[in-house]
Amino acid sequence: MGTVRPEPNLRVAASVPGVGLWDALPHNVLLKTLLASAVGSVVPSTPHSPYPAETLNISCPIFTVSSPLLAGHSQFETMVKKGTIAVEEAIIDPASVWTLAGITDILAPGANSDEILKWHEQRLLDIHDKRLASMDAEGVEYMLLSLTSPGCQGQHDPAVAEKMATVANDYLASEVAKNPARFGGLAAVSMHDPEQAAKELTRAVKELGFFGGLINDYQSIGADGLGKAYFDDPRFDPFWKTAQDLDVPIYFHPRWPVAQELVPGTQYGSRRHLLGAAVQFHLDLSFHIYSICSSGKRL
Repeated sequence: MGTVRPEPNLRVAASVPGVGLWDALPHNVLLKTLLASAVGSVVPSTPHSPYPAETLNISCPIFTVSSPLLAGHSQFETMVKKGTIAVEEAIIDPASVWTLAGITDILAPGANSDEILKWHEQRLLDIHDKRLASMDAEGVEYMLLSLTSPGCQGQHDPAVAEKMATVANDYLASEVAKNPARFGGLAAVSMHDPEQAAKELTRAVKELGFFGGLINDYQSIGADGLGKAYFDDPRFDPFWKTAQDLDVPIYFHPRWPVAQELVPGTQYGSRRHLLGAAVQFHLDLSFHIYSICSSGKRL
């Protein structure tokens, strides 16, 4: 769809012709949402119309907007700068590499698992070499990095999950510090204990300079790891209040089903072609997001 990045300390106030920009994109609802979100405040020239007939009166920070859907719309090109930001970019820290072994069969069924594991590990560990070269080649100016899925959410032992978050965040902060002009971070958090998660998010934002947090759907819990904690439960309110107080986003990321849910006869075990971005990711994650949005958080 496209990307938006704020340019610090720059603002623009302008009247931008709406016909040919907004109305010329009637079906690009996601792009309109992106743009409306970016400018923060869009005041139609006709107060009773949800969309402007002639003019958008905009007062907002300058944003970097990149999208093929904007090609030819010079009205917006006058108020944006070059560059693309990538916001869902996975890494792995050396201490967490062992967690990758469980997904090789999903990534490439029937392939040599050792070769796939090595290839996946190398891709995720690389930040400043091939990844940066690829960014340059593809016009990606800035990248937000985060611990790969399922991360801490895949660890049913609270102590293991909490340590993983701390170690991964410290590692990512050290890597971002090597090239802060091109990389930023989203924090990993264990969601076993909402209070502890809130403290780690606070540390990551205030001390490590991260832009927010990333959660990989539900938290695995229980002795066998088959339990699932969803974050619309009132006990997670302290975590959400902390995110609100810090004024940072929490990025919801999908995860693969656990191994026990992939055996023949189960929902996805008999329909493995539906795994991942094909169907399973958005079905599973949308359930969680809708649950949170409709829970009436008491913050």
